[in-house]
Order: sequence, then C-alpha cells, then structure tokens
Amino acid sequence: MSQTEVRSARTVQLRDGRAIGFADWGHPDGAPVIHLHGTPGSRLTFDYADGPALALGVRVIAPDRPGIGLSSPNPDYTLEGIATDVADLADALGLEQFGVLAWSGGGPYALAAAAMLGERISSLAMVAPAGLLDTRAARKDMSGLDRVAWVLSTFAPRVGAPMLGAAMRWSLRHPVNATKSFASKLPRAEMELLATLPPEVEGPIIGSAEAGRQGGRGIVDDYRAISRPWAFRPEDVLAPVHFWHGDVDQYVPLRVSEELAARVPNAKLHVRPGSGHLIALSHYEEIVSGLRA
Repeated sequence: MSQTEVRSARTVQLRDGRAIGFADWGHPDGAPVIHLHGTPGSRLTFDYADGPALALGVRVIAPDRPGIGLSSPNPDYTLEGIATDVADLADALGLEQFGVLAWSGGGPYALAAAAMLGERISSLAMVAPAGLLDTRAARKDMSGLDRVAWVLSTFAPRVGAPMLGAAMRWSLRHPVNATKSFASKLPRAEMELLATLPPEVEGPIIGSAEAGRQGGRGIVDDYRAISRPWAFRPEDVLAPVHFWHGDVDQYVPLRVSEELAARVPNAKLHVRPGSGHLIALSHYEEIVSGLRA
C-alpha cells in the first residue's frame, strides 16, 4: 500500500468503541483543519486538498460520518452526535484546538460542533453550506437529486438505502458519466477545473461515491440528520465564521448563506461572482487562508 493510500484510509477508535475513518492530507505538523464532507460525501471528497494544504502549512483531517466509508454505523445519529465524534477524533489525534471547513451538507454539522465545542474550534469556514431543512419552504430549494434522496431517506429508508448505495456504486463504475451529470449544473469554469484534476485525484464527485462503500444506510442517516430541527441556534456559535458562496450555485442557493450569516454573531459572508457549488475546489487556497487568519 502506498503512502498516499495509507494517509487516505486511517481509522481511530472513538470513546464508545466505534471506528471513525478519516483521511490525513497536507502538512503532518501543520495547523489542523477538520474538513466535513457534503451529503452524500466521504473523506475522499477532499483529496484534491493535499497539495494546496501542504503549500499552506495546513493539516487536513477529513472524517467519514457514521456508516460512510470506513466509519462504523451509528443509525439515527444527530448533528450533536457528530460534534461529539469530532471532539473524540481531535482528542485521539492530540488536537487541543482546530479549525473546521464544511462543504455543503457538512454545514449543519459544523455549526453544531461550533455551538457545542466552544473555544476548541478556532474558526469555521462554511462553504456553500446546507441550511435548515425542517420546513417545506427550505426543502423547495434543494436540487432535484437531493430532494429525491431526502424523500427516500425520510419516508422510505428501507427502499432508499439500497437505491442510494447502488447509485454510488454506479458512480464508481462510470466516473465520466457521474461527473458529467453533476457538472451539468456547474459554471463552465468549474467544469473545466474538474477536467484538469490529476488522474490520481478522486475529486469532489467520485470521492463522494465512497459514501456507498457499506451500502446506502449511512447516506440515509446523513440526510435524516441534517433534515431534523436543530437543537441549537446559529446565534449560539461564537467562533469567527466565514461563509463562502458562489452567486450561481444551483445546488445550494446563495440565500442560505445570507440568512445564516445574518444570524451568526461573528460572521462574514464572501460571495464569489460566477462561482457555483464547487467553490470549495475553485477557491480552496483563499478559503483556507481566510480560515487561518
């Protein structure tokens, strides 16, 4: 097994005995930043960050959520449960304080962690984040694929789990078609950026298919967790929070970041004209530099 494969497939044991899988990119002694993947997604979503993080002197720690990739299942977990997992992972790695970068569906988990863990999180980058999904009006803005996955996960999980797992396996077998399907709603610049990723990099699309390694139950639990009412308020997050959003994002509308940034006390909103949902890839260095600052 190569060094890259070792770094992309690490596991540690949590306090309750479950395993959590994670990738460890960038500088091994750099400033730690925990990356929280989207929905569906996995630790491999951020493998493109290895080179830029190394250059920036940052250590990227990207965990799988329960039932995803290499992490043990934990059916019907909550946002707050993931915050506890993040704290346990940080303890296992000897991290007293760390930054958090969350993309898309990782956003609600990041806010929950910041609300619960207080000063352990030095700063937070919310990148094209999902928001509250507990009302019909909020779900109306979901992309078509996300809405189907949400309906299956919420109302027919026994049907949704095998279907979503099969969809992820299809993506692995047909990476070109899977990428083309996702990229159809991206601005041209981001479509071209995907095409320039090195062949050894999975990237944010195919890296997400690792979510189906254990089947689709972990994906179902992920959608269910981010859809429940939040047990905290955005106003409870006291860490510095940078929201990053493209103004042509067709997967999560800019309105979500605008509304959340208006409620978080120490928030700053960065809007990038012409950027879509892959702003976490196209503006990675800028986002991480702002997180460290």
